[in-house]
Amino acid sequence: LPEEDLPDLELKRETCGTPPVLDGNRIVDISYFIEEVKKIGIHDSTCTMGKMKFIKEHRRGVTSKLLFGCDTCCKTLHVQTQPENTVETSNEAIVWESLSIGIGFSQLQELLPILNTPAMAKKTYNRYEINVWKKWKNELCQQMKKAAEEERKLAIAEGNIENGVPYITVVVDGDWAKRSYGHGYSGVACIIGEKTKNYFLLASKINTLTPVQ
Repeated sequence: LPEEDLPDLELKRETCGTPPVLDGNRIVDISYFIEEVKKIGIHDSTCTMGKMKFIKEHRRGVTSKLLFGCDTCCKTLHVQTQPENTVETSNEAIVWESLSIGIGFSQLQELLPILNTPAMAKKTYNRYEINVWKKWKNELCQQMKKAAEEERKLAIAEGNIENGVPYITVVVDGDWAKRSYGHGYSGVACIIGEKTKNYFLLASKINTLTPVQ
């Protein structure tokens, strides 16, 4: 057919179901996130007949990966709230800080919604909590060994040796908490070197005291 006899071009768009909604706040690396969002603008400037639409969110702890798709050319792209190589660090950091200030998963679940920010799942929290405790324990063991070695050197320098073994003076302290009905449920004890004022033995256990190191 001649061009003048061709019908006018019509573009129809159909949507099925309720479109997904992205709401609330997220913890973002602001400079990185701005660069990520620019990818949507670049696409919209080249695909003039289509627009990027939000499809779904994949949460990984307190970080998110957002999936967008073009309603015309069907191209998809991801926008992340934080760089890929910092996802583990960010999640571990929030667990680390929550433990540092004396709160746990339940309190964190109450805190983040106040900021209208989704909290991480309990399984995810527990995984990072184990990693944090391992790092703390390793650091604690190193510090205790260092403190004991310092006390040993001071004892040798002062001639505090008996049968070839240096001896030191220590301060021991501890407590044992009890519930209102009289049953003990947890305790902690420590040994501190008199000279260095550093601890080189800690013990903590629920119901029975056992040494940490």
